[in-house]
Parts: sequence; structure tokens; C-alpha cells
Amino acid sequence: KEGTVFKIPLNDSESFGDNSFIHFLSPEEKLARLTGETRELREITGVELNFDLDITQDALVEIVIDKNSGSSIRGRGEGNLLVEINTNGKFNMYGDIAVFEGVYNFIYGGLVQKEFIVQPGGTLSWDGEPLQAQVDLVALYLTQANPSVLLDTPINRSIPVEVGINLTGVLEKPDPIFDIKFPNVSSAIKSELEYRLDDNESREFQALSVVTTGAFMSDLRLNQEALYGTLSERASSLINSIFSDSDSKFQVGLDYKLGENNPEYQTDDRLGVTLSTKLSDRVLINGKVGVPIGGVSETVIAGDVQIDFLLNEEGSLTMKMFNRENSIRNFGEEIGYTQGLGIAYNVDFDTFKELIEKVFKGKKEKEPQIEEITTEETAPKLPSFMTFKNKSTGNN
Repeated sequence: KEGTVFKIPLNDSESFGDNSFIHFLSPEEKLARLTGETRELREITGVELNFDLDITQDALVEIVIDKNSGSSIRGRGEGNLLVEINTNGKFNMYGDIAVFEGVYNFIYGGLVQKEFIVQPGGTLSWDGEPLQAQVDLVALYLTQANPSVLLDTPINRSIPVEVGINLTGVLEKPDPIFDIKFPNVSSAIKSELEYRLDDNESREFQALSVVTTGAFMSDLRLNQEALYGTLSERASSLINSIFSDSDSKFQVGLDYKLGENNPEYQTDDRLGVTLSTKLSDRVLINGKVGVPIGGVSETVIAGDVQIDFLLNEEGSLTMKMFNRENSIRNFGEEIGYTQGLGIAYNVDFDTFKELIEKVFKGKKEKEPQIEEITTEETAPKLPSFMTFKNKSTGNN
């Protein structure tokens, strides 16, 4: 049911013991003691428990991969699990879970901490040992980075980047396959980037570079910028945890990104302030303002803002207004912006017929039901010692 948390500590171990001077007597043993009969006490060798679990989307499943670092997978899904446990060290799991949503919390070296969004459709299958579960998951890490080191014509602008990781094989040691995608870029730049990242070795190297440092790297540019980028991002995360409250309607965040100094391009450090607020139940505002630091253009402010208006009580009809900084900017060009206005309608359906009914017919109005009230004339209840005779009997 809702609120259930099912946690699997994969590398945790505990020891159990008992006190031999304490014994619990059964009714037969108590009777034997009263009659003076001598009976040998039965020693309990262990306790075995079997759990047949029906996992629903209301339950949160968390699998701790590495307790020392804190890396874990948590999410929601559906499936069935049979768990067998006893006090002698037995721990077996059987069944499958289909993942609908989740987060892979990746922690490395005490400095790198990233959250990958698990995509729907993944599976986890157990057939005995929990560590030997078969995993098939796809997770995405969303960020922005400058890919100029991979381009013949560099740009001085960060673009959205999606780092994907496909985890397959044994859960204890899965085989990761990395992928990098570039949404919202021109076809020419996208084609050149895909060509540079065609082989698995280059793709894996750049994916790990983006995840750990927030930037693409050339094979020769392994310097202190990688460490500084990770430290600054970690510091920003700590500051955000102080100012942000998940239960509050007003959230503020800080984002500090180091600039890059290369022969091909040069960018300044940038301090970003993010704001998320809920003016009412119908109006939502999300925005970000970035100010260059350490350069000659400290007065230049780059800002993104999006306002959502919920047009109905269900929240399915939404009007969106946005002002967004352009993803691509050539060298020497001023910062450009794109504005837009749109309406979005969201509807949940299981069949195409249900979709047509919800979109075109709307909700069927329920016919008013008239409740019929019948009254029966009943004679007043008499005491048990009083009766009336029927007139048809002829007796008075």
C-alpha cells in the first residue's frame, strides 16, 4: 500500500545469538514438569520466514548497491517477489519487478554524486542469490556542457547533453554501456558530434568526463579544471540543501560553473541563481539567472523563465509562457533569446476508445437518481400480553 518502503541491503550482514539459560516451555513440557516426568528440552535451531510480496507502484523499492559509498537504486514498479530468509544465513529472492520510475544515485570517491533518472521499461529479475539478480535498466543524466573540443568549428556556448547508461547483466557488477545525445542542436553539429563519438572507448571516456567534471575533454586536457569543477559543483549542492526546502512553495538554488580557457574558445565563470515558486494553486514559475564573473561583461545577464497556468481544476489543461536563452551562439554574437506561448493538454488512457471519449465526449454526466421512499402503515406495537382477534372469525 502507499507509504510502504521495501529496502534490500545487498552487502549488509548481521549476527544473531541466544542465551542458553533462558528456555520457553510448551504446554506439554509444563505438564511433564508438574507430574515429575523428565523430558529433554527441544533446542530451537533457527527460524525461517517466507514472504510472498505483491509489489505495486504505491511501494518504494530501494536497493543499496554499496553501503560504504551510498550508491543505490530507488524507484517504483510492479511485480511479484518471493523472499526466503532464516537465521542461519539463508537469503534467497525469486521474481521480477518492472520499473516505471526511479533514480540511480551514483557516488564515487566522496566527491562525485550524481542522480541518473531511470527510464520506464527496465526490469530486475531474481532467481536465488540477491546479488546475482539480472538487471536491464536505462538511466539518463541531464546536464549542459560545451562540446567545442569535439568540433572543427568551436562554439562558446554550453548546450543540453543527455548522458545515458544502459545497465545489463548481474546486479552486483553490471556491464554499463554509455550513450551521449544532444537534443536541441542543429543537424550539422549533431552529425559531427555523433561521428566523433562513434567508437565505444571515446563515448565512454567523454560520458564519464561529463558526469564527473561537467565538461567534455580532449585526450591531452586532463588538468586541475576537472577537480575544481567537481568541487565547485559539490559546494553548490551543499548550499542548495541549506536554502531549499522540499515542502516549501518557495525554493532558491545556487549554481556556480567555472569558465573554460582553451585555444579554440574562452568562457568566463558564471554564477546562476534558480528560483521556483508557486504563487497559487494555478500559477507556477520557474526561472534561472546567470551572471558572468571575472570577465569584461559582468553586466550581461542571461535568464530563462517559464510560467505555467493551470486552466482547469484537474491540471490537465496548461498554458505555458517561456523566455529561453538560445542553445547555439557563434563567436562574437550577442546572447539571443527565444520566446513562446503554448497550450498543453494531458490525458491518461488505457485504450484508444477511452482516449476518444475523454477528448471529444468529455465526462458523461450522471443521470440524477430519484430515490423512492415507500412508507408502510404499521400498527402500534402492543405488549406481548395483548392481542386482537380477526373480525372474519366472527368472534367479538
